Amino acid sequence: MNIILETDAIVIAIGAMGTGKSTFLSSKFARHDILSSDQMRRHLTGDFEDQSEDDAVWKIMSSTLDIRAEHGIFTVVDSTGPASLLDHAVRVSEEYARPLYAFIFPHLAEEEVTPKRMRHRMRYIDSYYRQVERINDTDLAPRFIPIVIPKRGRNLIEIEFQDASEHATRLSNEYRYVVIPDLHGEYRVLEQELQKYPDDGTKFLLLGDLVDRGESSYRTFRLARDLCERGKAVAVPGNHDDKLVRYFKAWIADVYRAKYLELGEFDPVPSYGFDIAYGLNVTLREFYSLDSQVMDAYAQDFIAWIESLPLYRKLVGKTRMQFFAHASMNSNLMLGRKPSRKDKSVVLYHTVRDMQDFIRDSEGIARKKELWLHVGHDHLFNQYNITSEGRYHVVHHDIGFGKILTADDERPEFMVIHGETYANNEKRASVTLSEC
Repeated sequence: MNIILETDAIVIAIGAMGTGKSTFLSSKFARHDILSSDQMRRHLTGDFEDQSEDDAVWKIMSSTLDIRAEHGIFTVVDSTGPASLLDHAVRVSEEYARPLYAFIFPHLAEEEVTPKRMRHRMRYIDSYYRQVERINDTDLAPRFIPIVIPKRGRNLIEIEFQDASEHATRLSNEYRYVVIPDLHGEYRVLEQELQKYPDDGTKFLLLGDLVDRGESSYRTFRLARDLCERGKAVAVPGNHDDKLVRYFKAWIADVYRAKYLELGEFDPVPSYGFDIAYGLNVTLREFYSLDSQVMDAYAQDFIAWIESLPLYRKLVGKTRMQFFAHASMNSNLMLGRKPSRKDKSVVLYHTVRDMQDFIRDSEGIARKKELWLHVGHDHLFNQYNITSEGRYHVVHHDIGFGKILTADDERPEFMVIHGETYANNEKRASVTLSEC
């Protein structure tokens, strides 16, 4: 049984005590996804069974649900709370246009209500039957999308997430993709690659860091954006692109155009509190040499385009699922959930050393397919290599180009790496992810 949920959905667990709600939810969802009344009681009273502060519990849970729904954060409510909590969930889902699901846990049969099954709950057995009666009197339709969680085979149930931005992140299997990481202003390299691949069903996949260090960040940006608009390329942002976006926003907001500041060995430019280093000085030297009207258009166009790009792309084949991001990925994104500020930081700035969290949290992703992650972030690696652990593989692209023939190649064929050709992964590192 597969259950598909939207990444901004609200799920309410409906079931009396002892029906296995908490056990099931904790096995299928991350801890931060679950809003639990038991945990709230423990925070307020020190005892999850102490109901003396339940008025405060329902108030906190309702306000927290409201905030999470407003920001599109996926939420599972684990509670046998009053009808007012269900009514609040309905109001919140309608106000913020969030899908609302009810996971229904069937009541226990009479022979199942035993001390062994109920354990410490036997002293609340009257409460159990009151909860059963209340649930039977609750009309969920048409306010909820009901999903019955059967008593048997719960461990076989798989939860899948459907991202609202699926159309933006998923790549078409109709094309071959040439992976180009970290151009850093070297637009001529992109022009040379373009000559090799005319309109032959090949697309460029740009792994971010278009700017800084090279001959012309301006021309590189314009060429990359033009290729994407023509359908010849797709792109994701990098940390250098993100930093330039933040700098341009500060420049646009400065109506007085701050006085130039002396920055030692670099040409004088307004710093706006940024560290003018790691190639940003080269980009800004070019930027301030442009005509004022060109500067305005460049800054605004760059901001708009970079912010329109998805943080990652994915290519789904029959046997493997491949993700493409600048620096790294985590389980939230690979599961298709709505990106948070922390997720963005992971994708743009983190290293593959953080992949252990992904391996721990997302075993279900690679249960049916091999999982490949393609990253750039070139300062981390001196050469192209692949690290593997079981069904997980990370491909480090460092100032080189890789060609993926189809979504299900036995092995992706990478071509030009630092001017040398390595076919069928002849050059392969022997390290594992746990050693990264």
